[in-house]
Amino acid sequence: MKGTVGLALALVVLVVSCGAAAPVEMMGPADETVYSLGGYVFLDWNEDGLRNPGETVGLSDQRVTIIGDGRTEVSVTAADGWYQSFGFLPGAYTVTYLPKAGYGLSSPGALLVELGEGLPGLAHFGVVPKSTPPPTATPTAIPTSTPSPSPTETSPPTATPTASPTPGPHPIVVTPVPGELCVMLCVIDTEECVKVCLHTVASVFYDLEED
Repeated sequence: MKGTVGLALALVVLVVSCGAAAPVEMMGPADETVYSLGGYVFLDWNEDGLRNPGETVGLSDQRVTIIGDGRTEVSVTAADGWYQSFGFLPGAYTVTYLPKAGYGLSSPGALLVELGEGLPGLAHFGVVPKSTPPPTATPTAIPTSTPSPSPTETSPPTATPTASPTPGPHPIVVTPVPGELCVMLCVIDTEECVKVCLHTVASVFYDLEED
């Protein structure tokens, strides 16, 4: 009935695309058509930002924000990474997603989505695990070698010259010659002996008087 405000929920079309439900068209207040908006938060193994066949692993409990037509709505992903919100009028909506700690984005973190007849109304977000950088190795201090003290050269001791003994007078032994007026004069050190007789001495004195 015209002028009656109510919600007439009539499912118009449901299309399966890439394993995800397309936006649902419903009749809103005053016979206005409203749409759903959804998508996946998925692990993007090849990091191309697109949800390719085989990339079916999603992240649960991820918050996706939809802004437009004077409203802001937060949708949370299910176990397979799918999120979906309903009741949007035709127009442009901004969909944003900020990954949790440990993940980075392979696709833009903000997407502009047009809702209307024949439009998909999908916004997928690819994420990649952040690799943990290896711990920075702390350089080990190289011990500084302490140079060994150089041995001090010791001068050889100077030999003290031994004083040569000053030769003294050689001791002489006088031995009388038996039966003669002679004596034997012997030097002990050299064992040299001289026989001296009385007539030799007298001859010496006589020679001295002649001179």
